[in-house]
Amino acid sequence: MSILGVWAAPSPLDRVDGFYLAPFAAQPASTTPRDGTAARAAVERMLASVPADATEKVKIALAEAAGRSGAAGAAPALLAMLKNDASQQVRLTALEALRLTKAGNPDELMQIAFADKSPAVRRAAIAILPTLPLSAAAKTQQLATLYTNGSTAEKQGVIEVLGNLKSPESRQVLQGYVDQLNAGTLAPELQVDLLEAVQADGSEGLAKGLETYRTARKADTLVQAFAEALTKGGDLRSGQRVVSDNPAAECTRCHTIRGRGSDVGPDLSRIGSTLTRPQLVESLLAPNARIAPGFGVVSLTLKNGDKADGTLRSETDTEVVLLTGTPPVERKIAKTDIASRTDPVSAMPPLGLILKPREVRDLVEFLAGMR
Repeated sequence: MSILGVWAAPSPLDRVDGFYLAPFAAQPASTTPRDGTAARAAVERMLASVPADATEKVKIALAEAAGRSGAAGAAPALLAMLKNDASQQVRLTALEALRLTKAGNPDELMQIAFADKSPAVRRAAIAILPTLPLSAAAKTQQLATLYTNGSTAEKQGVIEVLGNLKSPESRQVLQGYVDQLNAGTLAPELQVDLLEAVQADGSEGLAKGLETYRTARKADTLVQAFAEALTKGGDLRSGQRVVSDNPAAECTRCHTIRGRGSDVGPDLSRIGSTLTRPQLVESLLAPNARIAPGFGVVSLTLKNGDKADGTLRSETDTEVVLLTGTPPVERKIAKTDIASRTDPVSAMPPLGLILKPREVRDLVEFLAGMR
C-alpha cells in the first residue's frame, strides 16, 4: 500500500540491508531414486580394509552404513565381525546389517550367531531367523539346537518363534513341548511361552493339548490353569513397562509406585514384601479375592433414598469414608444414615482378561521386586 492509499507492488529490495530479494523458484522433487552403487562400493571397500585396531565406533558406523545402503558385497567382512570382534555391540550391529543386506549364507550366519558367547547376540539371532531365506525345516532345526543348549531366556525366545512359523516341522516340535507340559516335565519358566506360542500358531491339535492340561488342573480358563507358571520366568524391565506404558493396565491411575501415581488403590512401593508371588498372581487374576484393608468399591443406599458409590477409603464404628468422582474426593457418611450396603469390590479388572499371559508374568516379576 502506498502513502496515497493506492496499492503498490512490494519492493524487490530488503528494507533493512538493501539486498535484492529474488523470488525462490522451487524445483519439482525428483521421482527418480538416486543410484547408490557408488556409496555401496565405498562402504564395501572401507569394510574390507578396516584396520584391526579401529575403534568400536568406527566399526559400528561402517556396519550401519552397510546395512542402510544394502552393501551385499560387505557380507564377508560383516560375517568376520560377527564371528571375531570382541565388542558385543559391534557383533550385534554386524548381525543387523547382514539381515538388512540379505547377503551371505544364512545357514552360516545362524551357526555363527547361535554360537556367540553373548546372550544378547543369540537372542537377536532368534528374532531375525524367521526373516531369513531358509526352509521351515532348517529354521526349526536351528531353533531346536539352540533350545537344547540355551538359557531360559533363549528357550523362551525359541518357543515364541516356533509359534509364528506355523509349519508342520514347527508344530511337531511344539507338540513335543505340549506333551512335556501334560507329563509335568516342562519347566514352569517356559509354560507361559508355550501357551502363547500355541495360541499364535492356531493349530487345533496343539490347542487340544492345552485343553487337556486345563481340564486336569480343574481350571475355568487357560490363564488360571497356568497360574503357577505366572510366578516364574518373568522379565523385570518388561514388567516395569507394563506398569508405566501399557494403556490396558493403567496401574498408576489407581496405585502409587515410589511416589508416583494415585492413592485410589494401595501403595505398591513395597508390595513385594507384603505378598508372595502366588498371592500377587491371585490379586491380578482375581482382584476380589484379596482386597487391601481400606480399599474396594462399595455401594451405599441411604435412609433418605440417595445412593453413594465409591472406593472405601476408611471405616470406623460411626462413619464410612468414600472416594467418589473424578478426580476423587472424600465423602464422609455417618453409619446412622445408611440403610444398606454392598461388600467391597475391587475397582481393578481381572488383568488376565486384558493383558497377555506373558505381560502378567512380567508384572508379577516387577511387583515381587518392590521392597
